[in-house]
Amino acid sequence: MQEQRRSSYSYRSARRRRFSPVALIVAILPFVLVLFLYTRAWDAAPRFAFPWNTAQWFAALLPVSAHTTQPARPTFSRSWYIEGPVASKVGDMQALGQQDVRWMLTSRQCSGSNYGSLVILDFGEPHTSQGVYGTYTVKTNHFWSDTDIADGAKQYMMAWHTLSSACKVKLAIGLSNHHQCAYNGPSCSITEVGTQWADTVNSLNTWVKSRNYDKQIQVWGAYDAETTWDGADRQSRGGQMRTGTT
Repeated sequence: MQEQRRSSYSYRSARRRRFSPVALIVAILPFVLVLFLYTRAWDAAPRFAFPWNTAQWFAALLPVSAHTTQPARPTFSRSWYIEGPVASKVGDMQALGQQDVRWMLTSRQCSGSNYGSLVILDFGEPHTSQGVYGTYTVKTNHFWSDTDIADGAKQYMMAWHTLSSACKVKLAIGLSNHHQCAYNGPSCSITEVGTQWADTVNSLNTWVKSRNYDKQIQVWGAYDAETTWDGADRQSRGGQMRTGTT
């Protein structure tokens, strides 16, 4: 009987040693820490989000890598044949610029998450008039010199910038190979057309930079080249048109 009591005492002593206060603290402390961290993560989570698990919100507390940012989205492009006379270029081009940027703003295409809009202004067929290079409009047959075209493009850009200094645009001024230099004889060189067009585009970009528009606006050259209008032999001579215009 004494041996049995000794055994019972030893068993109860072992149970008391197993659940001593120190042992309880050591056993419970990790759970308390986990609960504390989970509570902090919950507080840091957005109020509209549901924390699916602790690991999600632990990860949410870490700095976001720059590589996880959303890519910019493309925007709609717009293209126009310019058919008005030079005499009304100031009002016409300003009105067109205002119309286009208003459309961009209304359609919410000007946010920082979007690329700049692409606008193409097609001034028609390259020709010369009294030795001056320029274009004839496609339907109305008005002659615009390269200088007139540059002035018209400036009016468009100033109107755009005045209404919105944040909405970005890539403005492509273009011509086509339809009847290019067809009626001017040797006074009109397709190669010279391309060279002067590139100079016009480059000078416009210089003007854009001088106005501090260059963070918002870029000027490109455009060429509507179709083999049904002129063959490859004439296109190759106009290759200079695509040099230095981007």
